Amino acid sequence: MANLNKKMFLVLVFFLVIISSSFARYEKDKDGEFWYDENEKLIHAKLADGTEAWYINWKAVHVIHPNGNEIWANENEEIIHHKQINGTESWYDDQGRLLHLIDEYGAECWYDKDGKPIHSIEANGDERWYDKDGNIIHTKPVDKY
Repeated sequence: MANLNKKMFLVLVFFLVIISSSFARYEKDKDGEFWYDENEKLIHAKLADGTEAWYINWKAVHVIHPNGNEIWANENEEIIHHKQINGTESWYDDQGRLLHLIDEYGAECWYDKDGKPIHSIEANGDERWYDKDGNIIHTKPVDKY
């Protein structure tokens, strides 16, 4: 599932590049800078507070906040990827369910559709695999020598 989400993300980035390169009208005022397509739909905005956003059909699909946090969403404005300035990243499916998490220390965990862990890698490299109930069924410690 994580691969599917990564593919969706790459398609979204490609689409954003196409949109960003084809705007019909530009406007600047005290609130920020705004780019519109030939149908007068907003496609990109740089707000006065430093927020930058890209849009598809008036819906924000990528937002960069002034503090460095980034959010990617699908056309229904459901978050599919969230990257925080502290290094934490999370990926979600189209139902808003957490699929993959990397915490600020580098530990990673993959989840099933019910939110139960499937596989985790601790920051020190130790790995764990889980059964369908979320119980640890296999571990692989890092070779300490």
